[in-house]
Amino acid sequence: MILVLVKSRQGNIKNTNMPHDSKGNLLQVGDKINIPATVISIQPGEEYCNLSVEYDISMPPYENKMSGTFNTKQVEKVLT
Repeated sequence: MILVLVKSRQGNIKNTNMPHDSKGNLLQVGDKINIPATVISIQPGEEYCNLSVEYDISMPPYENKMSGTFNTKQVEKVLT
């Protein structure tokens, strides 16, 4: 195993083997995260609705964006 340490802009040394988010913040079990996605279709129903989404950021090293499905009770609209 290779341990890589990098110096951040703030001068702190970071262990790049630790899980970090896209902005370099350390992630730990129990943290709340935001997964940017755009609604591409809606499947309405009597008791619930499903949304098909395309993730706004592709997963490295892949270039194609991935998609997923969520129940509307699982998401919150981002107001712009």
